[in-house]
Amino acid sequence: MIGAPRTNSMGPSVNRNSSTGISEMVQQSAIRNGRRKSLAGLNSVSRPTHRASSFGLGSLSQSKDPRPLRDKNFQASIQQEIFDFLVTHNFETEMRHPLGIKALKNPTQKDFVVIFQFLYKKVDPGYRFTKSIEHEVYYVLKNIKYPYLDSVNKSQISAVGGQNWPVFLGMLYWLVQLNLKVEEISVMDFTEDEIPEELDDGTDQNELELERIFINYIIKSYNAFLNNIDDYTEFYNEMRSEYDKYTEDIVKQTQRLLNENVKLRDTHHKLVAESESLVAVEKKSEALESDLFKFKAYIESMENRKLKWNNVLEQIKQEMQNSEAELVRTEEEKRQIQKQISAQGLTPKDIDRMNNERDRVSKSIDAVNLRLNEISKIVHSKELEAQQAYEELSNTLKEYNFSVYTIASTSPDIDASKYVVKLDNLLSEERLGLRPDALLEGQDIKTDIRLNLQKLKNDINVRIHKAQDEAISLQEELDSIGETINEKSEQVESLEAKLSAGKLDYEVLYETMTKDANFYHTEIERFQSELKQIQSSSKQNMLLLDQQTKTIDMEYQKLANNVEQEREILHSKAQKMMDTVITFKLNIQGSLEDLENMVIDELEKQREEEVVQ
Repeated sequence: MIGAPRTNSMGPSVNRNSSTGISEMVQQSAIRNGRRKSLAGLNSVSRPTHRASSFGLGSLSQSKDPRPLRDKNFQASIQQEIFDFLVTHNFETEMRHPLGIKALKNPTQKDFVVIFQFLYKKVDPGYRFTKSIEHEVYYVLKNIKYPYLDSVNKSQISAVGGQNWPVFLGMLYWLVQLNLKVEEISVMDFTEDEIPEELDDGTDQNELELERIFINYIIKSYNAFLNNIDDYTEFYNEMRSEYDKYTEDIVKQTQRLLNENVKLRDTHHKLVAESESLVAVEKKSEALESDLFKFKAYIESMENRKLKWNNVLEQIKQEMQNSEAELVRTEEEKRQIQKQISAQGLTPKDIDRMNNERDRVSKSIDAVNLRLNEISKIVHSKELEAQQAYEELSNTLKEYNFSVYTIASTSPDIDASKYVVKLDNLLSEERLGLRPDALLEGQDIKTDIRLNLQKLKNDINVRIHKAQDEAISLQEELDSIGETINEKSEQVESLEAKLSAGKLDYEVLYETMTKDANFYHTEIERFQSELKQIQSSSKQNMLLLDQQTKTIDMEYQKLANNVEQEREILHSKAQKMMDTVITFKLNIQGSLEDLENMVIDELEKQREEEVVQ
């Protein structure tokens, strides 16, 4: 009984636009279900012979779904939202079916059927599923105007898993969003004394009251519409009277608050004048405190610098003492060395000659080392050449031996050991300098291996001629098979002729169906144009009402703050008055007790006097 959301967002809309959704729902239901008066003064349309559903939803289906249903991240997001909705609404308890996130990733046919029935019954609790699932799902989606119905066909509904699952996952997500919108609009069905706590904080009470009046009018009118009652004058007059009464109350409150506002404005001006002098004094005090803080910081920095320079001077004095001690020690070492030279009987000329001899020997050693490096490079290059030649020889032998083993594998009569050449570890120390026959371990390539290869060649030629004879016989068999294939081809051509005749019949039937489809599309476009005209007129009326509502909201917002202040003042005055009354009552009660005691004393005295007389 509500309007489906017209956009496909990741979550439910948080804007309070429930009244607009209900008016669109009423317009769409009026177009589908018969000639009705619109709640906003819509034109009447022709009534069909039956109702398609107990509620109206959404716009007509679109040809393309703009949602990224094939995106893995989007799928994971909507799967989690669907799972959370099912868990919070007691799916397992009501449907008696186990629920897990896997059922939304790799579902069985039963999982899809149970989830779909649960979501749809949340929207239309009185509906009963009686037909096969592919007919039921398609019929339900068509009635509630699922916007992407063109992406679904009956054959896919009977097997929802595999590549088609993202389409049906998007369908379930749309039903979840529809249920959330139903719950959001249901929350708006409250009276003034039943405002929810979550809307009472931070929400304009004036807006809630106006929405309550309008929603009550919509609900009563739509219930009458479902009961085939076309006259909504009573509900409209009731709504108008409530609006007028509410407007009068706002006007009275506005006038009273304006008078109080004048008094409060005068009081405000006086307080502002008094506060200006206080502000000047506070600024001067802050400036003095800032200067005092700066002077304290400057004094502390100077004290820290004084301590730092004392440490620096102490370090400089210590370094000077260390340098003087080092100078004395160096002079003493110099005198000791001079004494040792004088004791050995060496003169300065002898010392110079020994230094020259040491330089000459060092140069000779450097020349020998340079020659040794050159020889090492030559030896290394020769080793690289020998290693490369050995690798080439090894690769050639491997290819030769592989070919021998390959040929030997074609016939069990060939012994591969007669033709294989073995040559291992040529660069090892024990094989250096050996002759070729010693390296080949007694094998003679020119005599034994070559003769064996010649015999093997002759045997292979014999086998080739035999294989050619077998190929000729196989070709003859292939020709006979080709003739059989030609006969089968003639039979295929006759079947293709029959298929062509069937295609002609199909084209005639397809043209007939196309004409019918074009006619139905024309009718749909005409109904869509009428629907757009009705929606545009309704939106204009809603815009006018929204403008009036916003104007009243602005006035109410200005008055609300003043009312709250006045309420606090009145509460304080009432409290003082109650205290005064209680005090006065206690005083009067005490006085009455004193008077009563005095009267009793007087009566007793009079009685005593009468007794005495």
